[in-house]
Amino acid sequence: MKKKKILKPVHIIHLLLYSPTATDNSPVPIFGRARLMKMTFIFEKEISKYFQDENNPIEFDFEAHNFGPFSKKVYEAVDFLETREIIKLIPVPPHRMSSDEMDIDRKLMASEIEVLTFQNEDTYSSEGFQLTGYGIKMMKNKDIWFSWAKLSEEKKQVLIDFKTTMVNTSLKDILKYVYSKYPEYAEKSVIYEKIRNDGVRRK
Repeated sequence: MKKKKILKPVHIIHLLLYSPTATDNSPVPIFGRARLMKMTFIFEKEISKYFQDENNPIEFDFEAHNFGPFSKKVYEAVDFLETREIIKLIPVPPHRMSSDEMDIDRKLMASEIEVLTFQNEDTYSSEGFQLTGYGIKMMKNKDIWFSWAKLSEEKKQVLIDFKTTMVNTSLKDILKYVYSKYPEYAEKSVIYEKIRNDGVRRK
C-alpha cells in the first residue's frame, strides 16, 4: 500500500507564493516576514480544512510569541525553498510596505534571532518572497503531486480568494484580526498594547 502523501508547511508556502490574486493572472509575491507568518497562521486555522483530511492535519506548530503567533517551521520552510532555488528574496518596493509595517518586520526578525541561525547578514532587512522560474515550473507540472496543476478548481479558488485578501489588507489590520479572534496567541505580544489602542479587544 502506498503511503499517503501529506501536505507540509513547505508545500503550503510554495502554493501560496504561486497563487495569483483576483486581479492578477500570474504568481504574486508576498512582502514581509511578519505578513508571511500571519498569513500561514490564518491559513492553518481557517483554510487548511480544504486541503487536508481530519487524520492528517497541516501543522505549523504555532506558539504565542513577541509579535503574536510564531512558527519556526515557517522560517525553516523559507530556508529550504530558498536553498533549493525554488524561491528568491527580493527587495520591497517602497509602495508595498508602510514604514510601520517595515518597523514591525525588523523588530520581529530581531526578536526571533535565536531561531534564525540559518539566516544571512540581511536578517534585519524587510524582504519579499517570490518564486523563481524553477519554482513556477514545478507548480505547473502535473506529475508533482502537490502542484497547482493537480489542484481542483475549487481549491484553486479558495487559494486565490485567500491570497487576494491577505496581500491587499494592511499588516496592522491583519494583526488586529489575529489578536481579536485568537487572543491566546497575543498573550506575549510586545505590540499588543499599541494594536489594542487602535481598537482591538481581547475576548
